[in-house]
Parts: sequence; C-alpha cells; structure tokens
Amino acid sequence: MNKSTCKRVILVVLMTAMIGTLAACTAQLEAESYTVTFKTGSLGVMTPEEYSEEVSHNGKFIRVPSITAASGYTFAGWLMNEGDTYYSDSDILEMSMTENTVFTAQYHEITGHSGESTQGPPQEQATLIVYAIDKATNKVIYEQSLPVILGYRLNLNAPRIAGYTLDTDSSVILDVMIDRKVNTVNFYYNLSDSESLENSDSSDESTQGLLIATLTVFAIDKATNEVISEDSSEVIIGESENILASAIEGYTLAADSPAMQTIAINPGVNMLYFYYNADGIGE
Repeated sequence: MNKSTCKRVILVVLMTAMIGTLAACTAQLEAESYTVTFKTGSLGVMTPEEYSEEVSHNGKFIRVPSITAASGYTFAGWLMNEGDTYYSDSDILEMSMTENTVFTAQYHEITGHSGESTQGPPQEQATLIVYAIDKATNKVIYEQSLPVILGYRLNLNAPRIAGYTLDTDSSVILDVMIDRKVNTVNFYYNLSDSESLENSDSSDESTQGLLIATLTVFAIDKATNEVISEDSSEVIIGESENILASAIEGYTLAADSPAMQTIAINPGVNMLYFYYNADGIGE
C-alpha cells in the first residue's frame, strides 16, 4: 500500500468516526429534556400556584400560567434565568428550549399608588396612539391612546368603525414594537356603501371604535398537562373580564384552581388556564 492510499484510508476512517460521534451527540440532544419552571415573585398570585414542565430539546410548550398582580401593581412580564430582558406570554410560547429554564414574574407599580415595587428594574411607561384614517380624505375618523411599556412588542387588532370597512391594503393585525415614549399606529378605512352597511354586522354600536383583542381560555388536565378544551373570543382592550370555569364532562375542577378568574385585557392574545382532574382521580 503506497503512501497516497494510506492517507485516503486514514481520512475515510477519521470521517467515519466523526460522523458516528456527531450522530451519537445529535441523538443524545434529541433525547434530552429540560425542566421549565415558572415562579410568581412576591407581588402577585400565579394560577396554578406552582408550575413546571418537561420540554424536549428545541421543544416548545403551549401554555404559560396566568398571573394576577397584587393591588397597586400590574404584571410586567417574565424574566428568564435571572436575566434583564422581560418576555411576554406570547414570546415564551415561541421559544425553543435548550436548557433548564426558570421564568420569574415581574411587576411594576401603577402610577399614583403609594409604596415601591421590589420586583425587577423599573418599567418605563409609554403611550400608543391608534388612528383610524379615511383613506380617501386622509382625515382621522377615530383615535385612542393606550398606556404601554417601553421595549414591549404587541399585536394590535384594527378597531371597528361604524360606516367604514378596513382598506384591503391595511393589515387587520399589526405587530407593534414600543420603542419610544409616544408611538403611533395607523389603520386605513374606506367609507362603506349604504347597501353593505345595512347588511353588515359591523354596524353594532356596542363595539364601534373599540380596540379588540383575543382571550383564549384553556382547560388543562392537571395530571397529564394536556389541553382538554380551549375557547377563544374577542374582548375589548382595557376592560376586565370575569371568566367562570366551564363544566367539562368527565372532569372536575381541581381544588387549587379558582372557579372564577379576573383578567385585565391587554393588546394581543390574552390567556387563562383552569385545571381539572379526571373523574375518579384524586388531587
């Protein structure tokens, strides 16, 4: 065997060994799972009171526990592994897990409330002004100001405006980054013709000009952590909703899951979780 052939043989052996090692490492990573834990912090209540989940490598989970802030405070987001970046529920649901992770709820004090928040860095208040604009005349037909947190990202639904339809070039939902003290968003509309206005449900005065968000209520099997049912509905940003746990055939509401939860509606997707035990299975 000449020197050139020996080199080729050695190269093939090395490459085969590397491929085998890489495949073994990949298989080990794919089989590995991580523990994701959520903690309440000292200024709120989490439902359920304790929550952790095993997630596979690069896996995602489908729910985040709900937080009710103490009087005088509002929930500001989650810190991950004691970092300094705040994450929303929707941010977390998009993450791929690559290590054991702890999310801790953070809060900020509502303006005008005595006392100081002790959780996390101070949150800087900002304003989001939403404009509805007549595309033909460029006139503002509706505007609303919303208090928001600087540095946050949110999804905003177009408001419903009596006598108008959203222009086809204007998105129904806008992804908005709050990156300044005063932020503005424009939705463009066209005047509805009389026939379409008469036949349209959007002429309901009770929802005209109100900014709409989504509330999804999950029923969770406490033992398996699986979703039993989910129900999504449109809700009005800035209002509070009292949600009762649904009666689910074959299940009983868990003792540590409240029969009613109150949630303040924020822009984007809002989520609530109720936990159940299958009939015949104890706590």
